[in-house]
Amino acid sequence: VNMELNEEQQTRAASFSIMCYEGNRLLRDWKQRKEKLTTKMAATTKMLVKATKQRTADNRDRADFPVGKRVSFSSTS
Repeated sequence: VNMELNEEQQTRAASFSIMCYEGNRLLRDWKQRKEKLTTKMAATTKMLVKATKQRTADNRDRADFPVGKRVSFSSTS
């Protein structure tokens, strides 16, 4: 631990302190984008569930008619 560094080792050590590791920044940015996307997806899912429930409730009031069968609304059939 208490070693004396020669001139070459001191020069190398000085260059390492200036060097920046971009990996941490990239990982932090990726995590933030992922959290935003997850939040946005959760909000969209909630909105879709709510819309589906509303459509289901609206469809309960409608009469069920068989698909492809003719329906007559005149008083004389």
